[in-house]
Amino acid sequence: MGFRLGDDLAERTMLGDTGAHALGAALGVAVAAGNGRLGTALHAAAFVAAAVAGERGAGSG
Repeated sequence: MGFRLGDDLAERTMLGDTGAHALGAALGVAVAAGNGRLGTALHAAAFVAAAVAGERGAGSG
């Protein structure tokens, strides 16, 4: 049985920490390789802004 995104999003299966870290690393490498310094900095700023907004929305910040 292979991983299927639809099953993970529907909460029928779970990617888990190992798969999530590997997926995050692959996406990070793709962003860094596909953009120059400015593009990578903009992606990092957007990620930080999303994390801050998520914390505020969760009521834990």
